[in-house]
Amino acid sequence: MKDDSTYAKKFTTLIKKICKAYKHEEVIQLEPTTQIIISYLEWNATNALALEAHDQIMQAMVDNNDIRVSLPDEIVSLIGEDYPLAHERACRMHETLNELFNREHGIVITSLKGKNKKQIKTYLETLPGVTPYVVAQNLLLSFGGHAVPVDEHMLALLKDEMVVHPDCTLAEAESFCERHIKAVDALESHLAMRAWADEYELMIPDPTPDSAPASDVRLTEPASTASDSNKKTSKAKTSKSSSTKSSSNASASKTKTVKKTGTSKTTKKKAASKKATK
Repeated sequence: MKDDSTYAKKFTTLIKKICKAYKHEEVIQLEPTTQIIISYLEWNATNALALEAHDQIMQAMVDNNDIRVSLPDEIVSLIGEDYPLAHERACRMHETLNELFNREHGIVITSLKGKNKKQIKTYLETLPGVTPYVVAQNLLLSFGGHAVPVDEHMLALLKDEMVVHPDCTLAEAESFCERHIKAVDALESHLAMRAWADEYELMIPDPTPDSAPASDVRLTEPASTASDSNKKTSKAKTSKSSSTKSSSNASASKTKTVKKTGTSKTTKKKAASKKATK
């Protein structure tokens, strides 16, 4: 990333404030395929939306293999047309799960047992349809690797806080975060960053054309909804969440629970009544 040293101190200061403001209560390690599904639902959305969407899907499905054999339009019908990037994420998830099945001859990932972190990362990165956020979150949560998941929404907020270069790409941002967040602090930092980002109105990308990589999508302002009044806007750009789903229905027994314990300089309003990540 350009001017890495210039932004390093600012970034470290922001992360310290965020980690102080948001403390996680529990982290339950999930079976990797389940985590992949939740990561797809959380990518360029929020943790609360992802948990609610996953609950809705599982109410209609028997197991993860049932999700795999379902058409993307069926998944969209369950999570709602108004879910951020609903069609794109459903198509990506469908492609990834079917490749998993081809590799594993089943829906449970068993071939990575005994593999090192580099091999695991390569396995995840080569899954068709997968996004950098899904790779990083699964490497961190399912396999204990050193990763700091960043999606386009988070990147926009980091740019807004002026802690990364304005022209920083998604790949550069992830690499920058990993260089300045130690492996031992990666989990705490991720949970705090996720909770912090979830308090802001979504700055989500346009649906990605089939020929374009996910990192090339352009951020856009989705249509306004009634739930937008509970979300903060970034200082650099105001955008509205495209989803009307309420975060209040998120299950309390999910993998991650994050609570706000202080008020950082960047926080102005409370966004959701419950925060938890699988």
